[in-house]
Amino acid sequence: MKIFEIVGSDYFKALTGKYQNIFMDCLGIIYNSYRTELSYGVDRESIILLLTDYFEKNSANDIQFEEGQDVFRDSRTKANGFLRKLKGYGWVEFEFDNSGYAKILMPNHSIFYHASTYCDYRTE
Repeated sequence: MKIFEIVGSDYFKALTGKYQNIFMDCLGIIYNSYRTELSYGVDRESIILLLTDYFEKNSANDIQFEEGQDVFRDSRTKANGFLRKLKGYGWVEFEFDNSGYAKILMPNHSIFYHASTYCDYRTE
């Protein structure tokens, strides 16, 4: 089986774009939250709060993924924007229950990547 049949053609965009370090920090935060959860997946709002805290501490600059797209200025908007991008790139998945409650899941290929590469990834 070929790798892009598993991860999708956009998977590595998070690792190669101008925000690659921020994407890696966000993935580290999600992975560390995910691996400590005993249940299946992590509450989406919990992840948004962790990422918002990260952006409040580490990113005062506005973020714009591509020319002509929205500019993200506040920390919560940045957190939501990066989470949506990670979903679009195939690093995370959203699972919704009947009431619309969302959990963040990491596909096996994302877990494997972090387990083998960033086991002790910092989340300061």
